[in-house]
Amino acid sequence: MARLPSNFDPATGRFIIPPTRPPRQRPTQTLPRDFDPRSGRFTNSRTFDTRSGWQRFNEAIEDFGDTLENWAANVSNWVMYAVAITAAIAAAAGIVITFVQHGFWYGIGAIIVLFFAIGLLVEFGYFILGLFYLVTYVPMMIIRYIFYNAWTLLAAIAIAIGSIVYASVDNSANSNNTTTAVTQSQYEKYRCTTAVLNARKGPGTKYQIGAKIRKGDVVEVLGFENGFAHIKKNGQDLYVSARYLEKVH
Repeated sequence: MARLPSNFDPATGRFIIPPTRPPRQRPTQTLPRDFDPRSGRFTNSRTFDTRSGWQRFNEAIEDFGDTLENWAANVSNWVMYAVAITAAIAAAAGIVITFVQHGFWYGIGAIIVLFFAIGLLVEFGYFILGLFYLVTYVPMMIIRYIFYNAWTLLAAIAIAIGSIVYASVDNSANSNNTTTAVTQSQYEKYRCTTAVLNARKGPGTKYQIGAKIRKGDVVEVLGFENGFAHIKKNGQDLYVSARYLEKVH
């Protein structure tokens, strides 16, 4: 007798199918949002900035210069509008005050004067606009061109530093010259009273003669030492006998 399979049920005449385990669900992996599956690359959000530090600095200066240019134009317009509105308010207030304090006819006269003033403004309008342009827009544009790019900014900084250093050195030189002039002007002047006076390189007769002073020559005496007067002659520090000198009054 043939043996039936173990999974056959003779009561129902069917095979018993054992329950199958459901397949294991693996967690789905989502791709990053900035990944393009068609090209297999990341989009620009993950690309690295290859610009150098100098290029970034230069572009930042250029952007600031453009912003400054737009701001200068707006400020120029605001100033012109503010001046026009202020002038209109002042004129209207002046006419009202004239009507109140001086009467009807003075008020009419003020209106006529105002119309003449408006006519002059229209006549010289270009001059006035040019003046406002110089006062407001041009200085801002000069600053804007300083920030034209990184090179112009560095050049402006170098010029500013050079100007400061030059001014400091020049002021120091002028101060030294002034001090020297004041000091020299305080020296007393003496006149030689003998025919020839030896000017020696030290305060004594043992020192070498460096120059000769003639009778009537005037010298400035820096001081006295051991009966000798300390003088300056031809850029040298020399000494002459003080008894052959007389003070010039």
